[in-house]
Amino acid sequence: MLCSHQWQGSHMSSRDQNRFKAKRKAEEAKTTTAEKRRRHPLIYAFSVAILVIVIITFIGGPLLGRLGEGGAIVFGRYGKKDIEFVPGNYLSRQRDYLYDQLGTSASSESYEWQAYRVWKGAYDNTVLHTAILLDGGSAGLHVSDNRIDEMLLTSGPYMVDGAFNEERYKNTPSSERFRYRGLYREELLHQQYLQDIFRNGVTSSKEAVFLKGMASEERSFEYVLFSYSDFPDEQVAEYGEEYRHLFRKIKLSRITIKSSLAETQAIRRQITDNAATFEDQAKNYSNDAFSEKGGDMGWRTYHSLSADFTDAGNLDSLFGLPQDDISQIYDTSFGWIFFKIDSPSVDADLSDIETLESVRSYMTRFERGKIEDYIISIAEEFKSSAQESGFQDAASANSFAVYNTESFPINYGNTFFMGEIKSTDETQDLSGAVNNEAFFLELFSIEEGQVSNPLILNDTVGVFSMLEARAVSEEDLSFLEDYYPYIVQQYNEQDFQNFVFVSDMLEDNFTKVFSEIFLTQ
Repeated sequence: MLCSHQWQGSHMSSRDQNRFKAKRKAEEAKTTTAEKRRRHPLIYAFSVAILVIVIITFIGGPLLGRLGEGGAIVFGRYGKKDIEFVPGNYLSRQRDYLYDQLGTSASSESYEWQAYRVWKGAYDNTVLHTAILLDGGSAGLHVSDNRIDEMLLTSGPYMVDGAFNEERYKNTPSSERFRYRGLYREELLHQQYLQDIFRNGVTSSKEAVFLKGMASEERSFEYVLFSYSDFPDEQVAEYGEEYRHLFRKIKLSRITIKSSLAETQAIRRQITDNAATFEDQAKNYSNDAFSEKGGDMGWRTYHSLSADFTDAGNLDSLFGLPQDDISQIYDTSFGWIFFKIDSPSVDADLSDIETLESVRSYMTRFERGKIEDYIISIAEEFKSSAQESGFQDAASANSFAVYNTESFPINYGNTFFMGEIKSTDETQDLSGAVNNEAFFLELFSIEEGQVSNPLILNDTVGVFSMLEARAVSEEDLSFLEDYYPYIVQQYNEQDFQNFVFVSDMLEDNFTKVFSEIFLTQ
């Protein structure tokens, strides 16, 4: 999630990252950059130089005036600690570090986006750093003065040519020495916390054996998918006819007032007394997304408005009003509203393609069971045919496309360290299988050539037949067992980060403050 150097100690070696396919992207990026440099060295160098100047200006420039006015730039708060930018503090150092990491990669992106990446990364890292210090402090985590002295003697700001320089130390003001000790104390506490919580973790050997068991067999399948979009237009039209009133339309303008009923009544009265137009009142007083357009909502269906009305009778009366009429005031969960009738209601035209799509969209959202039952019945018919005549022949007889999967193990959640669930056809999406327990139970219970029961996968239903089951090599399984502790560590760190960023202790104002500083320049 983050690009902070604070977390890099948890990653695997380059060889192992290559096993997990991370190295390839980096190599491709290097190749692209090298090719640009080779073909147009002067243009490339000039472009990068100009971009670096622009990014420096954008990243640092707007702060100069703000800091010149005095005070820190506060982006949020964790617990009782401000997440703030002050020159030389943790967020400041993280910003500088992440800017250095940009290198020449900035050449393909806008400087606004680059600035956002740098500042957001620095902010996120500071939030985590603050959370670690608070949690570690409450647990009694301690770093001795001797350890700080040792770090300052071997890698601190007083080093000259790789050795501690006593003269530089003596020439440093005492206030700066104190600040350096504080910075190094925080850094050591941070690293100690990570080491104690994440990198010294003990994992059970039985867990690794269980994981090896899950990964020990991989299966491949052929399959046919039946999409919910295949639900027949005829049945959509039948539903629309039965519930025609839901798809009536009316053209409306709306005013929403959140302050009080009395103010709403006063605003409405000015309109009905012809002292002001509906459009002007909407622009001046309405508190919704339609105010800038004078309240214009366009055409709306009965069912799309129903959520705003606790009493269906009020909605029925609205649909009965004539053109240019001003409705009564309705009390809603988001304020007081009233409408102007721009065009009176009209019945649903079920011969119109757009109306049928509206009915289909409504059914997909609110009558999903009807669609699902129909698609499953089609899939059941195909399963019966496939069992009788064979999978390929049954699909061919019905003009159904047949796809194949890659080989994969029982990989619930599509974890990166085992074979992923994916089709050999990149256009086919099997994401609905990833967290589907029924999918794994069914497909790892059938025999070779056997046809599965229909399986619901998001907005499709799939029928599968096993092509092959193969044993995973002991070498690959040993690799998985050896690196299981690293895998657990990475997941624990990710869980910790997720916990921090959804915690009630975090007050996150980053986007608002960043926009005020940078995007209004």
